[in-house]
Amino acid sequence: MGDGSYEFKDEFLMSQLDKIIDSADFDASERNKAFLRYVVNETLAGRGDRIKAYNIATTVFGRDEKFDPILDSIVRIEAGRLRRSLERYYLTVGANDPVEISIPKGSYVPVFATRNRSKPDLTSHTTPDHIGPTILVRSFDLEGGLEKLPNFERSLVRHIIIGLTKFTDLFVYGPDTSYFYESDSREDLVERLGVDYSLQGNITFDEDLVRIEVFLLNAHSGQYVWADLFERPLSPKSISAVRDDIADEVVRVLAQPYGIIYSQKASDDGGEQANDLDAFRCVSRFHKYWRTFDPDLFEEVRQCLEHTTINHPFYAEAFACLSQVYTNAFRYRHDVSKVTTEPMSKALHLAFRAVELAPRSSQCYFALGLAYWFLGDTDSCIEAYEVGRKLNPNDTQLTGELGFRYAMQMDWDKAIPLIKESYSRNPAQSGTFRMGLALHHYSEGRCHLAIDEVRKVDAPTIPYQYLITAACYSRLGEIASARDALAKVLEIVPEYGDVIVDDMIDRSLHPDLISAIVEDVSRAGLVVPEAQRKRIGSKRRPA
Repeated sequence: MGDGSYEFKDEFLMSQLDKIIDSADFDASERNKAFLRYVVNETLAGRGDRIKAYNIATTVFGRDEKFDPILDSIVRIEAGRLRRSLERYYLTVGANDPVEISIPKGSYVPVFATRNRSKPDLTSHTTPDHIGPTILVRSFDLEGGLEKLPNFERSLVRHIIIGLTKFTDLFVYGPDTSYFYESDSREDLVERLGVDYSLQGNITFDEDLVRIEVFLLNAHSGQYVWADLFERPLSPKSISAVRDDIADEVVRVLAQPYGIIYSQKASDDGGEQANDLDAFRCVSRFHKYWRTFDPDLFEEVRQCLEHTTINHPFYAEAFACLSQVYTNAFRYRHDVSKVTTEPMSKALHLAFRAVELAPRSSQCYFALGLAYWFLGDTDSCIEAYEVGRKLNPNDTQLTGELGFRYAMQMDWDKAIPLIKESYSRNPAQSGTFRMGLALHHYSEGRCHLAIDEVRKVDAPTIPYQYLITAACYSRLGEIASARDALAKVLEIVPEYGDVIVDDMIDRSLHPDLISAIVEDVSRAGLVVPEAQRKRIGSKRRPA
């Protein structure tokens, strides 16, 4: 980053500042944009020694002369947010800027440093485009009755293409390509374009009802791997809503990590060893692991992804998946000491690399948010998830994860709608997020409903579903059942009572939930040392 010295002309630095502040991709608030402009102006004017919390608060944030930075932490908090906004800017649209403006921690004085211009041009490579599946979206056939809606078909297909491209692991050809290669056989399309799947359909409009048949064809085998019929009432006022609803549903069914395309790829696995898997099938293997967090799959998946990131250094999804693997190494105590002594630092680095490679990928922001969460930076986690959700509203995995994190903070008004939306739009996904619903029921005293939700979580090697079950049975007075559940916890983590509070703090669980769980499982017989009880409400341990 540099040592604070710089050799740039003031006019050049001011033009760079204007470029950042005017960028639509610079996600700082208006107040923090004013914060940035103030500290840069003061520095360039030779008044860097005056950049203190008091002056920033009274000049930028409107605090009066009685402002006390010890009592009011607004400047410190907003500085952290501004640093993250600058970090994201330089990872994405500002990656090739000649100068980087940063605000080092422990100071509010900006630093100006030259950027490394020798890095590869990440906008010119084509490698990642062909790692994931290639889909040819054809025009849909019109079977009559659509004279009044001549643009409906084109608009529907366009929205499907837009939705598919938001899943950056996929490479999508549109109808223009199919027109150009219309005379080519299926085999020729596979050979010339590398097409894996062809999506096509029929549309019929009958009075006030539209019927849309959609088919997904495996271009290699000629087999239809998925088909569905969508029927919707249609009126002039509902045309756009119906189009968007059907397009979104098609995209979710096909492109989700546990959707049709991933399932097809995973079923082609053939039992090969990890080192022999191609890049996309390696990512598919990761998603299989992620459904249950099976520790027997952990090392195989880690090695496979390490191999993939080395051989495909521009494959963003592989970096995102590998980041999540190292986050899991921390949270589930997998031994990766031969690779790194700081799994969370490695996880964050990999997530940043993923976002750098694919700044429009919601899955990359998923990895970034998860790393932030287990580093104890819950605000940055939520910010990353919200960015990812805005980029791809059809990513129900991210929607569920965001809801789950809100649930762990007991922000139920945000958590519950998100989790329910996630499962209503994609019932086949992992049951992990149902823990958020279980925590809500538990906190409200609806223990039977909490147990019902926990039973839907398919992660038998993870202790937390048994922990919540034990707490619920204990609260219900069913001590024998509570002890049975605790026995499963201790089977997985034999000394769990000695670390229970630290473990839940590491997961950024709300202190009120930690206190309630400790009380309930203690009643069922789990021995929790006093030193652990005193830790309730404390900050997390360093990663």
